[in-house]
Amino acid sequence: MRVRLELASLKHKQAFLAAVRASRGLHAPWVSPPATSTKFRQYVKAKSGDRNVAYFAFSNSGDILGVVNISEIVRGLFRSAYLGYYVF
Repeated sequence: MRVRLELASLKHKQAFLAAVRASRGLHAPWVSPPATSTKFRQYVKAKSGDRNVAYFAFSNSGDILGVVNISEIVRGLFRSAYLGYYVF
């Protein structure tokens, strides 16, 4: 199976929130993905900057599979970031 990554955007709100609802038992207590429209909008905005980026992972058929977050990005001589991910 090939996986396609796409920058997190508001256009995937319905699919994302449905996947979150379907996988609550899988995530608790390790991950708390945004579960409301308001929280989802806040998440996408927070992950759309220079220091934080999020990608949604999709299957060949277009189903959302999970999320990849790159946080606290530092550029320059000291290049670093945190990588986090979870699946649905």
